[in-house]
Amino acid sequence: MRNGNGAGACQICDKCSYPHHSCCYPDKAIPSLESVGINVVELANSCKLNYHNGVNTVTYFAAIFYN
Repeated sequence: MRNGNGAGACQICDKCSYPHHSCCYPDKAIPSLESVGINVVELANSCKLNYHNGVNTVTYFAAIFYN
C-alpha cells in the first residue's frame, strides 16, 4: 500500500480493484477531483489558475473539504 497525495489518481493500492471489485480501503481512498464530479478546468478558471502550464508539463489540482 502506498501513500496517497490527493492530486491525480488515488495511490493507496499498488493495483486498484475497481471496477471489478469494490474499493479495498474506502475509508483511506483519495479520489481525484474529476472522479467525484468536479470540473477541474472550470474550477481552475474560476480561481484564476492555469490549467495548462506549457508543453511537457503536468499540473495537479487537489481540494480539502471541511465542515
